[in-house]
Amino acid sequence: MNNHNQVLYTSFISPDFNDVEVPDIVRRAREKNRLADVTGLLIFDGLCFCQYLEGPDHALERVFASIKADSRHLEITVKEHTSLIGHRMFASSPLAFAACDDPDRLDALRKFDPKKSERSAIAMLEQLLPMFSIEPGN
Repeated sequence: MNNHNQVLYTSFISPDFNDVEVPDIVRRAREKNRLADVTGLLIFDGLCFCQYLEGPDHALERVFASIKADSRHLEITVKEHTSLIGHRMFASSPLAFAACDDPDRLDALRKFDPKKSERSAIAMLEQLLPMFSIEPGN
């Protein structure tokens, strides 16, 4: 049996990148995640990405290594990387997507410092989810 993990990170979009390409990135990521048995959510506010991923640890490591090597991401900051206990949050979606028109909504996650909080970044994300219109992307 594979161990499953979850990771939550934030990053800034490179100024060289055109944000109108985000739907194409989401489509390609969904294809790759589906093949890797990785599921999750990407939130984009025009400046910052917030992505939550879950899946088998080896597959998740490969997907995240690809993200870290992607020049469209600047200042990737892992907010939480832990074992997944229980069910996946996005089990039916290789990559759900939410566009966020209010950068302040992600501000708390961007500024979250796991060393200075007893709270989980993933719990914080779960509290924010009702504020977003999430496209499931099955």
